Parts: sequence; structure tokens; C-alpha cells
Amino acid sequence: TYRLNLDTYLIVFRGTDDSIIGWKEDFHMIYMKEIPAQKHALQYLQDFFVQHPNQKVVLAGHSKGGNLAVYAASQLDPLLQKNIVAVYTFDAPGLHKELTETAGYQNMMERTKVFVPQGSIIGMMLEIPDKKIVVRSTALGGLAQHDTFSWQVEDKHFVQLNETNSDSQQVDTTFKEWVEKVPDTELQLYFDLFFGIILDAGISSLNDLSSTSAIKHIHQLVIQAQTLEPEQVEVLKNLTQLLLDARFQAWKNHF
Repeated sequence: TYRLNLDTYLIVFRGTDDSIIGWKEDFHMIYMKEIPAQKHALQYLQDFFVQHPNQKVVLAGHSKGGNLAVYAASQLDPLLQKNIVAVYTFDAPGLHKELTETAGYQNMMERTKVFVPQGSIIGMMLEIPDKKIVVRSTALGGLAQHDTFSWQVEDKHFVQLNETNSDSQQVDTTFKEWVEKVPDTELQLYFDLFFGIILDAGISSLNDLSSTSAIKHIHQLVIQAQTLEPEQVEVLKNLTQLLLDARFQAWKNHF
């Protein structure tokens, strides 16, 4: 939390680190209406207003941090929402569809500024506002563009584009169709199995896969995959195939 002037504060929510546990919680958002981190963000904002009543607040966050900012603002008491000047998100995943239909969410949309790079992938997940600001990134590929240090700035402003590129649009379509087709219980099982294999292989962070012991971790990953029950393998195979089919169809429909 930063004090910008006498009556305005900036609260910035941190995004996900490189821990596998952190990424697992991110994917919980696909099938869970709310996750613990979101509830903690709301509690933090509520506590702030208890200590600083009638103060103006700007909320911001990159990636999951942006998701937390939007969630906290949208679920806040309407009497406190009036003190939120603006919400800024940077390539942040959206919220569960049910949450976007609430009055609190709709009330905050005019004050919410959504920034995404032209090849956004993370920022296309879940339900995001139709109105977004597309920023030019020099990085190659949507995941690399998630790094805001690759976003172009001129005269203290982001260099803007008219729309996201075709890859980003296809990923958006793919992901939404996949989530719509697969029941929440199956999505939960899929991601529990997926991240369970990784964690059981002794991989606790993304850095483990790029370190000097990466080969060892990958070997353990293969061993853990071989311990799965036949029905668990079937779940992973079927849902992955459904995801690939949705991606191919999105590519096909684009041309």
C-alpha cells in the first residue's frame, strides 16, 4: 500500500510467484467461484477502510494480482465502492462467470482499466471485460509477452494497438469452449492429477525445470506419471484431447 497524496492511496496486489502451489491455485479459479487468495484480498481491502475511512483508493495488479484487485473491488460493500477511484489490471485472468453477473462487478466496470499485450494468453482466461486496452509488446509469443517489461512505452503512455492478434483470440475461444464443455468436477480432477504428478516428482517451482537438475526432475516426472491408475490416465488423456480438439477447431474457424 502506497500513499499517493493526502487523501488517495494505491493498493497493489502481487501476482503469482513461480511456485507450483501458486500456479495450482490459479487454475482453481477455472472451476471454483472463489479461491482463498481472493477472499484474503477482499479482507485486506475491508481492513484498509476500517483504518482509513473516507480515503480514496486506486487498486492495481499484474497477472493474478489484477484478478485479486478486480475481485476485491467487485465484492466490496457498495458504500465503500464509491471510494475506489480506479482499478488497473495488467494481463490478468478474469473472474468466474457467476461473479461477473453481480451488481458489484457491474458497478466497477466503468472504473476498471484492463491492459493486455497483443498476444495475451493469461489475460484471456475466464471472463474478462469486453473493453480492454491492447499494448504492443516486443516479446515473441503470448507467454513471453506476459512480462510487462516487454511492453512498449512512449511519452509516459503505453503504445496501443487496435486489437489482440489471431493467436490470442484463438486461445481465448479454445479455453472458453473447453471449460464450457467439461464439468467442474472433471476439471478439478484433471488439474489435481496434473499438478499432483508435478509436486510428487519433487518439482516445487518453475525454476526447477530450468535449473541444473532439470533432467533429474523430468525423469521423476515420468516415473510419477507411470504410477497413475488406468482411469486417471484416461481422464488426463481425454480432457487433453478435448482441449487440443478445441484449439484445432478455433484455428480452423479463424481461416
